[in-house]
Amino acid sequence: MNLIQSALKFLAPAAPVIALSVIWLASPGCRFEADCEDRGCRGNGRCACLTYDELYARQSEAIANLKAIYQNEVAYYGEMGTYSGSFRGIYWSPEGDTAYAYFLPDETLQPSIAGPYQLPRGLAPAAGADDFAALAVSNIDCDPVLDIFMISKNGFVVSVSNDITE
Repeated sequence: MNLIQSALKFLAPAAPVIALSVIWLASPGCRFEADCEDRGCRGNGRCACLTYDELYARQSEAIANLKAIYQNEVAYYGEMGTYSGSFRGIYWSPEGDTAYAYFLPDETLQPSIAGPYQLPRGLAPAAGADDFAALAVSNIDCDPVLDIFMISKNGFVVSVSNDITE
């Protein structure tokens, strides 16, 4: 009899709760132990077990970078009276290693640790006198669903497709 079986026998009335806690402690962040190793991409294109915290941290990269793009677009608009279609035009580039590709109409920045990615049909970045739309795309959990975020002149980051929940 192993240690867990001994503990469960001793605490029989609370056994389901204890067993569930032991399973949770053994695999934090994984939905099921069987699919754990196929839930995320570590950046080298290979799948690995990523916890939900790690997956959400990957998404925070896209959100922070899109907000920075927004700030630079607003500054560009203040000077030029129109929005820029390129990252060079707004003097923006991501810092460090990135897992997301960033899209404006005239320029695409591919990620340094994943990808490359293309926009799905029906999605396109935009820039003009009245509005802009910048997009961030990645596949953070190795399934066919892409993680897509968008920001426009209203300054709100919108999840177009959430790779963690879909």
